[in-house]
Amino acid sequence: MFCTNARLNGIRDLPDVPTNVELGKTPEARQILAFYTSSAAVGRSIVAPPGMPADRVKVLRTAFDAMVKDPEFLAEIERAQQEFQPASGEELQKLIQDTASVPAEIVERTGSHSSLQVILNDDARAW
Repeated sequence: MFCTNARLNGIRDLPDVPTNVELGKTPEARQILAFYTSSAAVGRSIVAPPGMPADRVKVLRTAFDAMVKDPEFLAEIERAQQEFQPASGEELQKLIQDTASVPAEIVERTGSHSSLQVILNDDARAW
């Protein structure tokens, strides 16, 4: 059996389980796998609409940062036995900007699941 995780930075409690991106054996394969994996991080986030004034973004980020450190909130996460590794607003913004600036040829290669399978198969020989 082979186990991976779909996070860009791994799972704190499973440090020896490789990320999908780490399985890429070439720079292009890692870019493609990062492009796919980035949707998992963004898909679980709280985002604001484009064009929101910077002062409001700062207020929301400050409130979010305080919430994820709040002892009562963390106790509830623990009671629910939920995995919890939140990204800051700055980290999420960088991830979105990095994903949006992926070269066109990488995006084209990710256009179908079959292209991802080819990449994984190409790298499978090195696993």
